Amino acid sequence: MRFVKKFLFFFLSFLLLVAVHQYLLCPQFNFKHAGSFSGSHWYNPYEGLHENWSKYNFHSHTNAWFGLTNGKGHEIDVEKRYRELGYKHAFVSNYHKPSSNALLPVYEHGFNIQKTHQQVIGDKKVVWLDYIFPQTLANKQYVLEKIGKTTSGLVSLNHPMLRDGYTEKDMGFLNRFQLMEVL
Repeated sequence: MRFVKKFLFFFLSFLLLVAVHQYLLCPQFNFKHAGSFSGSHWYNPYEGLHENWSKYNFHSHTNAWFGLTNGKGHEIDVEKRYRELGYKHAFVSNYHKPSSNALLPVYEHGFNIQKTHQQVIGDKKVVWLDYIFPQTLANKQYVLEKIGKTTSGLVSLNHPMLRDGYTEKDMGFLNRFQLMEVL
């Protein structure tokens, strides 16, 4: 019984420390809402592009972290299967574990309840900062700031609508990412 009480004390103390770090010690930002489009025309970077298109996949998982992740198989097998399906390249993006693909390393950042995750494309430097509990707008921006300053690669928002990881309202304020996954 004494062991259980000590365990509960340390576990609850840990949760309190994590919550204080996330909600009280996270830097706050002065967010300015993006204004409505006011230009004379939309810029389409693909306009006039008539070359062949290639399919790429940057977000897939294998068995990693002792089976805790949502993936099966090995990196080589997953990449091979995607090539069989007509993809020019496929990259495995396990959580906080850069792919071994020599062409372009990728990894998925995030280990939180709401799946507020990011994809780092083109860098092997792993950013470990994340907030476990549901994230405030400031939490999300701070994580994007840390990833953006630490890596030289592109940052993409993964599955933004899954569990409201990134809401439509968030998108009017957040910056420091270049891409967004579309499901």
